Amino acid sequence: MRAEPMRPSPSPWQPFKSLASFVMRPAALALFAFALLIGTPAPSAEGATVDILVGDFWFCSAGFTFGVCPTTITVGDTVSWDFSPSTFTHTSTDCNGDCGSPPFGTAWDSGFVAGNGPKFQHTFNSAGVFLYYCTIHPLSMRGQITVTGAVGGIAELPALDGSPSVQTGPEGGGLSVAWAAGIAAAGAAALGITALYARRRWLR
Repeated sequence: MRAEPMRPSPSPWQPFKSLASFVMRPAALALFAFALLIGTPAPSAEGATVDILVGDFWFCSAGFTFGVCPTTITVGDTVSWDFSPSTFTHTSTDCNGDCGSPPFGTAWDSGFVAGNGPKFQHTFNSAGVFLYYCTIHPLSMRGQITVTGAVGGIAELPALDGSPSVQTGPEGGGLSVAWAAGIAAAGAAALGITALYARRRWLR
């Protein structure tokens, strides 16, 4: 009689190997999906453009003659001073915090713009309170730009003296919104991939 070849006895670790194979494949796919998720940069949002009218002896409107025209924007926005309503020459000049005796070297200065002249634009890349005026009519034409923004996801509000004041939360305030959303998306992807993989194995 022909002797049958001896078959190797099954390894006691075989169930654990099958379980590891069952878990690791979808987990690896989920990690790959998460890497793609956090590796894709979010589209950058462009700042808005805010128009401020410049008339004779006023910014914004005639109601602010001998007053202060207030404007609130966010970091990255651009302010565009529109000189078309005016008939005389004016400027839009940063006061550097004090329109009573502004120092030299201001953050922006449109120079002399004739009546019905072109627009002048300035982009604000930092939060704070910025005062400006017309150097030709310093007593009647003044304005204030309040720029709000964010630093590291923490709300930043302008202080009255023009310096930014930061509102902080408790120390170790947890994950940012972007990371929390990424982890939640990766978890959902892992569950979906695991369920799909398990269904295919059970249907075999």
